[in-house]
Amino acid sequence: DVFNNEAYVFATSADGQIISKIKNNNTLYFGDNYFNFLNNNVYFMDSNYDDIVNNIQKNKSGFASYRYKNDERMIYYTPVKINNWYIFNVISNDIIDDLNDQMNGETIKLILEIIFVFVVMLFILIRYFIKINKMNEEANNQLRTSNKKIEMILKQTSDRIVEYDIDNDSLILDAWNDYPKIILNSFLSNLHNYNFVSKEHEKLLKEKFHEIINNKDKIVFDAKLPYISRDDETWFHVSMIYVNQNKRLIGTLRNSTTEMNEYNLLLQDQMFKNSVYSNALFMFAVNLKSQKVVIYQENGIYHNVIDVQYENSFLKSFVEEAAEKDRERVAKFFSHENIQNIYHHNGKRTIEFRTWKADKNRYEWVKFRIQFERQSSNNELLMIAYSNDINDEKSKQLEYEYKAQRDGLTGLYNRQTFNQFVDDYLKEKKSMSDYCAYMIVDLDNFKSINDSLGHSTGDEVIQKVATLLESICFNSGYVGRFGGDEFVIFLYAQESYAEIENKARKIIKSIEGIKMECIHDITASIGITFITDEKHHRVLFDKSDQALYVSKKSGKCRYYVYVNEK
Repeated sequence: DVFNNEAYVFATSADGQIISKIKNNNTLYFGDNYFNFLNNNVYFMDSNYDDIVNNIQKNKSGFASYRYKNDERMIYYTPVKINNWYIFNVISNDIIDDLNDQMNGETIKLILEIIFVFVVMLFILIRYFIKINKMNEEANNQLRTSNKKIEMILKQTSDRIVEYDIDNDSLILDAWNDYPKIILNSFLSNLHNYNFVSKEHEKLLKEKFHEIINNKDKIVFDAKLPYISRDDETWFHVSMIYVNQNKRLIGTLRNSTTEMNEYNLLLQDQMFKNSVYSNALFMFAVNLKSQKVVIYQENGIYHNVIDVQYENSFLKSFVEEAAEKDRERVAKFFSHENIQNIYHHNGKRTIEFRTWKADKNRYEWVKFRIQFERQSSNNELLMIAYSNDINDEKSKQLEYEYKAQRDGLTGLYNRQTFNQFVDDYLKEKKSMSDYCAYMIVDLDNFKSINDSLGHSTGDEVIQKVATLLESICFNSGYVGRFGGDEFVIFLYAQESYAEIENKARKIIKSIEGIKMECIHDITASIGITFITDEKHHRVLFDKSDQALYVSKKSGKCRYYVYVNEK
């Protein structure tokens, strides 16, 4: 009813979050955070957004005017001694202009009357100023009444105000409903005798209070407080901030029994009844609407949590535990956006990665699965993720995959794996500045080594050459063995064709440098194909084989680059 129901009123927290509001037909903003609206959507005609924020930080009142689209309004803000909340009163400049127009019209009338009758003018002026003063007084009375109403509304909330004096170790609970005001002296030092908190949460309360006493900005936790609940089953959500000016902690106690029962129900229904969950190494559940973690399990211990942000807090710490090469993949899989896509489009619900095991001082493989459940009380969607140990089976799988991809004698890639890598690279290659080449390396006169010295000596030569090729090409190339004394190399991301030829020379010279008893000379010939627009390994092999043939016919122990006949 402020300004005949023309003004509207917000009660906000210090960060602009709207707690309560009185609406009318002229209400301009219907969102949840008034500061976001003032910062992003309006043009200030005097003062500015930073002045408002500074005043609020200093717990001061103030006023300002702004324009939104074609609407101009005046705001007046003042603090309320409850949780650092603020009252914002807003009235349209059109109403003020209407009042001004009314006053201007009466002023003109008075001036005209002054010309004719001075006495009449004086009388009207006196009446005019009396009327204006009365209007201002009524407006102030309406504003004060409105503030009182907001204050009464806030007092009817379920939160109980709590204040702790650090120096005096005293706790004050304001009167609330039919509960009287309570003052507990020597609070922390005499906590056990007060029976203020249940024994299971006594240590938690002390730890949290000491955290904020040591200048932590804010604490939140849930505990049972039988001293003020009159029973041992009521949960309270405690939220407190540190006020540096007078070394006090100020906060609220909110009954959170319903929420905690919901979480415990979720724990029982979804965790204990499912044998997979009981074997989980780690588990957590996220409310997808609020994007907050509601429960997690680690090392067999379950933790109910409230007000823990998922992506900005929980997920960041979670990803840091993954092996460095897996972190980007893990962060992408567990992102809120991807989880939403999985739910709506039935995407892949499992991921395998390595995570740090502090007790073993190493990374081990785990497999996470996610599923979706709805809370019974409010029907909000939860994502539940849990992990199982797959380190042994994953290690065996990787070992099998390694053996399946490798040549048994040298450990180099076998023909099938090498060809697949080449084809995959050719499909993805986009940059014209990426110089690539395909090589066939064939030992000269190798058959005579096998015939004269035996296959064991020949195998030893093959192994030495394989080690040498990997050491030269490991940084940006694949090396494979196709059988016998025939090796293949695929070089990529080279700076130039000249660099590729330099590596071919280095390979020939290094093979010549291999020294073994009973073998005087070991040499090799190389056929090279510089890659242009080829799309398949078979084409590259055929061209390199033709170049190798030229090398052999030209005297061996050399390389030749394939020349396109076109």
